[in-house]
Amino acid sequence: MSRWLLLPALLLAPFFTLRAAELPPPQTWDAPSAVAYALRNSPDSRIAAARIGEAEAMLRQAGAADYPRLSLAAGYTQTDNPMYSFGNILNQGAFTPSIDFNDPGRTDNLNLTASARYRLYNGGRDQARQQAAREGIKAAQAAEGEVRQQLEQAVFRAYQHMVDTRRLIAAREKTLEAIRSSLAVARARFNAGDLLRVDLLNLEVQESQARENLIQAQHDDQLARRIFLRLLGLPEGEVVLASESPAPVVPDQPDISRRPELERIEAELAAATAQVREARGGYLPTVDGVASYQFDQGGETGGEGDSWLAGLQVSFNLFDGHLTAGRVAQA
Repeated sequence: MSRWLLLPALLLAPFFTLRAAELPPPQTWDAPSAVAYALRNSPDSRIAAARIGEAEAMLRQAGAADYPRLSLAAGYTQTDNPMYSFGNILNQGAFTPSIDFNDPGRTDNLNLTASARYRLYNGGRDQARQQAAREGIKAAQAAEGEVRQQLEQAVFRAYQHMVDTRRLIAAREKTLEAIRSSLAVARARFNAGDLLRVDLLNLEVQESQARENLIQAQHDDQLARRIFLRLLGLPEGEVVLASESPAPVVPDQPDISRRPELERIEAELAAATAQVREARGGYLPTVDGVASYQFDQGGETGGEGDSWLAGLQVSFNLFDGHLTAGRVAQA
C-alpha cells in the first residue's frame, strides 16, 4: 500500500519542482514546516499570484471606461490651398472684406487643442467587461487556492510516506536482529547436534528474507526522500525528521461548496456570462459626450483666435459583416 502512495507524488512532483530556496531550510522537518516552506518557495504559487495581478490589471483596464478621455494636441502648418487658407484666416480672426475667396494666399497656423470625450452609453459593454474582470480575479484567486491545496497534499503525502518508511526500516532492523540472534543460537545447537539441518536452513532462509525486506524498505526511503526534496526544490541530501509532528487539522463539518475547484468554475462561468453580455452590446448604439477648446495663431496674418465645441455623438452599426454575431458566438 505504501508504494501506491508514491504514485500521486511522482505525478505531481514535476509540476511543483522548485528553484533554489531563497530562505535556508530548517534543520529538522515536520509536516507544517515542510508545507509552509513549499508554499513560500513554490514557483507554482508565485505564478498563481502573478495571474491574480494580471486579472487585477485587466479590471483596472476595464475600469478606465468610467473616466473621460482627455487629450492635448499641438501642430504647425503652412498652406496655399484656398479652402484651408480661408479656414485659417477665419480661425485666426483675420478676415477682411478685401480677401479673394478663390485665392486668399499663403497662410500658416499654430494650433493648440484640448479635447475631452466621455462615453455615456455603449449597450452595457463597459459594465459587462468590468464584471467579467472582477469574476476573473475571483477565478485567479480560486486557482491559487487550488494550486496551494494540491501542493499541500503532495508535500504532506511525501512527508508522511517518508515517516512510514523510516518506521518500517526500524521495525525490519529489529526483525532482522532477532532472526540473527535466533540463527546464532541455532548454529550453536546444530554444532552440538541438538538441531536438525532443515531447521537451521529454515532460519537462514528467514534471515535472507528479512535482509531483503530491509533493503527494500531502505530503497523506498531513498525514493521518498528524493520526492520530498524535489517538491521542496532542495538538492539531494539527508532529511532529518522531527521526533513529533502535529497532526493535520480536519474540519468538523467540511463544506464542499468552498472547494477552490468549484469556486474557480463558478467564477469562470460568471465571467463567461458577462463576456456574452459584452458581446451582445455590439448590437446597441453608443452615445459619447464630446468637448474641445482650440487656439489658433498665424504668423502670416498676425491674427489669433480661440473657439470651443461641445455636443453629443450617437453611433449605431447597421452592418458590420457579422462581426458582432461572431463575437457573441465566441463568447
